[in-house]
Amino acid sequence: MKENKELDDMILNLSLIDNEQLKELEILQILKILDSYELDDFYKYYLKGYLWYSMPLESVNRDREIEYNLKKSINQKPEYLFSKAYLAYYYFDNKEYEKVIDILNSLDFSFFEERSQLWQSLKLQELLAVSKLQLSEIVSNDLSSDILGLIYSYLHLPEEEVSVPRELVNTVIENKSKQGILNIKKNIMILINSRAYRDYFDNEVKLEFS
Repeated sequence: MKENKELDDMILNLSLIDNEQLKELEILQILKILDSYELDDFYKYYLKGYLWYSMPLESVNRDREIEYNLKKSINQKPEYLFSKAYLAYYYFDNKEYEKVIDILNSLDFSFFEERSQLWQSLKLQELLAVSKLQLSEIVSNDLSSDILGLIYSYLHLPEEEVSVPRELVNTVIENKSKQGILNIKKNIMILINSRAYRDYFDNEVKLEFS
């Protein structure tokens, strides 16, 4: 439908706006006209939640709208995993790690891979692993294995996919004294010094693993 294509274009173009105030105004304008489009209710709630999540400036109203709309979308169509993904992103941003784990533990990450979003699958697996790391007292063999597998996946990510494991690296730094993390630290060192990622991490970060 032509009208919905125009809506998709408006949302896609948000990524091109650098000025925070202009971006916020554009998002509010899209939210204002969103109900005039013929969309399934679950998708309309998802878009509202996604748009509020994309707001560059935090506020109590933004938080309320993100959670309300994404939960409504999930209730109406639980198998539409983009709603769960952005709710997990929101909870992670707010350091609500148990809620992140609750959402992502049973998520089928292949849903995103089948839609040519391998980066999204990896990022969600990353948030799940680092949420578990934040809450663990020691690094179990299972958790270590999951994180090492994640590092391997990032090292072999196709060049056309773009995803930088900042959350993983920063969380390992925060938890670098935990029992059982030594092998993870060694492999993170390999990751951040690899050709694909060395330009994304400065010397201060790399010194944390030396």
